Order: sequence, then structure tokens, then C-alpha cells
Amino acid sequence: MIAWLRKFGYALRGIGVGLQQERSCQVHLAATILVIAAAFWLRVSPVEGALLALCIVGVWAAELLNSALERIVRAMHQPNDPQLRDALDLAAGGVLIMSLGAASVGLLILGPRLWSLVAPG
Repeated sequence: MIAWLRKFGYALRGIGVGLQQERSCQVHLAATILVIAAAFWLRVSPVEGALLALCIVGVWAAELLNSALERIVRAMHQPNDPQLRDALDLAAGGVLIMSLGAASVGLLILGPRLWSLVAPG
């Protein structure tokens, strides 16, 4: 049991490192807060809230894994290696795909509600 608690501690430390040192994580935190606030304000359904939560978690997981890979490559001191460059680009592509998918879900769920607030009629 202690080993599992220690592993959770390492994971929480990693999230903290991301929030403190990675600009992308800070941007994702701001987006997360805005989406959660909008979801509560617009009273999304439980299923819609679950979809938004899955998207938020997916983006965070992709970003943290991408940041970890970037740090590994920097530690190796071989930034010009084509395979490492490709690995970094693949990871960044994964974050981009997840972020675009999450934004699409967010627009589908929150967009019509927000539009109804500003559109006449």
C-alpha cells in the first residue's frame, strides 16, 4: 500500500512540475478553468459534463507526456538526431490532435448555449 501511495506522490509531483515549469500546462490550466466555469454557468447535462471532463483529461495527459518526452530529449543532448526530432514532432502532433478534438467537443456542447446568449431572437 505504501508503494502505491508513493507512486501517487510522484505523479502529483509531476503534475506540479508541469504547472510550475511548462508554459503549455499553464495555458491548459487557464482553458480548463474557463471550460469548467462555462459548463457550470451554462448548466450542461451530466453526459455533456462527462464528455468535457474526458476531453480535459485527455489534453492534460497528452501534454504531460509530450513535456516528459521533451525533457528526456533535452537530457540526452542530441537535439539534432532525426529520430529524436521525429519523436518530438509525433508527440506534439498527438497533443495537437487531442486539443483540436477537445475544442470541437467543447464548441459542440458549449457553442450553441453561448450563441443563444448573444444572438438576437
